[in-house]
Amino acid sequence: MAGSYMFITEGLLTAVDSENELAFVIAHELGHLQNKDPLTAMGRSLVWLTISGLLGIGQQGNSVVPSAFNVAELNYSREQETAADDYAIALITQRYAHGGHSLDFFKRAQQEELDLGALNQVAEWQHTHPLSSKRIERIETALTDDGWALTGEATLLPNNIACPNFTCDL
Repeated sequence: MAGSYMFITEGLLTAVDSENELAFVIAHELGHLQNKDPLTAMGRSLVWLTISGLLGIGQQGNSVVPSAFNVAELNYSREQETAADDYAIALITQRYAHGGHSLDFFKRAQQEELDLGALNQVAEWQHTHPLSSKRIERIETALTDDGWALTGEATLLPNNIACPNFTCDL
């Protein structure tokens, strides 16, 4: 979020099975902060709102220009996601010396995604994030291209991680 705040939800904590997975997701979000993505998004939105307000674009009956802007923003968002993934890869390999178990969260998400076959490319075009299958493939390729192993030990999550002060009885 703007102001360099990051919130970790209980939902995320229950969705990850290892420290490696959690570390990748957090490192990915840190990549957004490192790349100043929240500030860039806010700035781009303010510019768009100002221009559209001055020109009367986006008023009732005129949805072509805002739609084109939204499509351009989706592509920009996917580029931000890729850059944040690259940042996460660098942090994960520095910490664990391998990429093992870091992508398990995305592999489970992939199982829940609807496979549309040839239409997957159209579906991805309409999303801010790459489809999990392409994301996993790209990250695994980046890891192997840089000489990092895709396997390695999973680090267990700390006990009581779902509790804000780590003292709850679960």
